[in-house]
Amino acid sequence: MLKFVRKGATSLLGTLMLGAISLVFVLSFGPGARGCQSVNPNQNVATYVIKLNGKKIGIGEYQELRKKVYLQQQQQKKSLSENDLNKIVIERLVAEQLYLAFAKKLNLTVTNQEKDNYITNLPYFQVNEKFDYPTYKKIVQNYFNTTPLQYEKNIKKDIIINKAMNILTSSISITDDKLWEEYKEKNKSIDLSFIKIPLEKDEIKLTDDEVNKFLASNEKAVKKYFDSHKDEFTHAKEVEASHILIKVDKNKTDAQAKKEIEKIAKEVKNADFSELAKKYSEGPSKTTGGKLGYFTKNKMVKEFSEVAFKLKVNEVSKPVKTKFGYHLIKVTGIKEAYSDKFEDVKLSISKNLIKENKKKEAIAKLKSEIKEKIKNAKNLTELSKLIPGSKVETAKAITYNPYSYIPNLGIVKNLMNEIFKSKIKKGTINPNLYDLNDSILVTQIDKINLDKEKFEAEKSKIREQALIIDKALFLNSWIENKRLASNLVVHPNYLPKN
Repeated sequence: MLKFVRKGATSLLGTLMLGAISLVFVLSFGPGARGCQSVNPNQNVATYVIKLNGKKIGIGEYQELRKKVYLQQQQQKKSLSENDLNKIVIERLVAEQLYLAFAKKLNLTVTNQEKDNYITNLPYFQVNEKFDYPTYKKIVQNYFNTTPLQYEKNIKKDIIINKAMNILTSSISITDDKLWEEYKEKNKSIDLSFIKIPLEKDEIKLTDDEVNKFLASNEKAVKKYFDSHKDEFTHAKEVEASHILIKVDKNKTDAQAKKEIEKIAKEVKNADFSELAKKYSEGPSKTTGGKLGYFTKNKMVKEFSEVAFKLKVNEVSKPVKTKFGYHLIKVTGIKEAYSDKFEDVKLSISKNLIKENKKKEAIAKLKSEIKEKIKNAKNLTELSKLIPGSKVETAKAITYNPYSYIPNLGIVKNLMNEIFKSKIKKGTINPNLYDLNDSILVTQIDKINLDKEKFEAEKSKIREQALIIDKALFLNSWIENKRLASNLVVHPNYLPKN
């Protein structure tokens, strides 16, 4: 049930720590907000929301926490469904109770002085930088929708939870070396050199005898391809059409264009459509008499296609408005949808499979030849001398993104992960080769760019952020282990879906 706890590493720590909890109480969310209402997910009466190791947590605590979570999500500009909100609240309830049980074992307490110091230092309870009780009382009652007594009780609970979390994570630290390694992984960029070695472009020629022999011995494979690629052999309905277009633009208003197309529509009844298109149309097909050729329904704008695909051969439409202007459409041919039969396409499939196999063989052979040459080259410059016509190109300051576009290369499958995550040495040829559309790619890391001075200047901030994540991960694991070892019952009325 606690998938949220496992997935939201930094979220859980941030939302449970006292400072973050306090910050959700912003003045823009009052008691009239939907998430602040006492909403029972089910109309049936429930005497508890959860039971954890025999201890019942009632509806009052659920509603208090629900208000807090709702306000926090609103502050973060997140929109949650009722089920998702309920799910987070249940998970938070469980986490809070586990922390409180831990705090009880350690006899952790909160003094009134600690509680008062915390509240009086909150800026939204201050006037002229001093705590103001009337302001405090008004905000607690009108915006937090609770009493000062209940609010202070909640604050004391939050402080105890924060103490428990601090004790649990007090031994977590990060050495400078580990911090530097993590910083390098996230902030380095790479200067890359590469060579693209083209594949042979000679067309693969096949004899009929070669194709027939392949089909005779591989008909099952050919049929399997046919059955698993039905979309390749299914042809949608097409219509052949011509049109006359009168544009609506800065030189012609909608009303003017409509009046003009209506006039042409009258002429069409007693004239040649093609000649009228050459005379009046303002589209690029004007010179060919408005001919558009055959097209499927999704090739034209919706308004145009909807009309064209309802017309019969030689039928002319009424004026049709699209984003381009007004059209008259004449359908001159129709090809109904159909699917190829296996017998009709098995030879063409065989040809394609043979060509694909030959291409794979050619690629494997070329890669083998390249790898042999790499053995005799210390770097890409030397390799380029061993491969006639090849040249070394560069891409500077590449940052990590598995789907990043690299100048002059595009998106290359696996390349990013391998140059950033593997132990490839800079200045040496990457032993991994990559397939491009028409060539084989060979790469070399020239330089790893890192700003050591920036790291040193921001080290304390970087450490703080890294510790938040490490502590969150630890606490997530602690909560999950404690939950699994506990006897947890959620009342059916509050049991989240999925």
